[in-house]
Amino acid sequence: MWRPEPEDDLAELHAALADRWRLKVVEVLCERGELTHGQLMKHLGLTQAHTSQVLGYLRSRGYVYGHRRGRNVYYGLTYPAICGTLQALHREWLERGERSDRSARETPAT
Repeated sequence: MWRPEPEDDLAELHAALADRWRLKVVEVLCERGELTHGQLMKHLGLTQAHTSQVLGYLRSRGYVYGHRRGRNVYYGLTYPAICGTLQALHREWLERGERSDRSARETPAT
């Protein structure tokens, strides 16, 4: 029986985060913890339909969960360890940009 390799799972995660709005949902959940649909809409500036679409995609792949608390459904990250990885990647990317900017300023024009 065929079973996905760990690299397949990682590739699927990368594909899921390749969309800017899915990435933003994950980032907001990293920063704020569990949020309702309405709170996510407010933080992202998306319509209800777009927020639902993004959450549906992430939930269908198991990256986000939802649970009811009273009248609201709260969404959170199934794998919160991803937050540290994203933060490290962002730091490295920003430092890379700063190094590139410095290098461009220091290189004499020809």
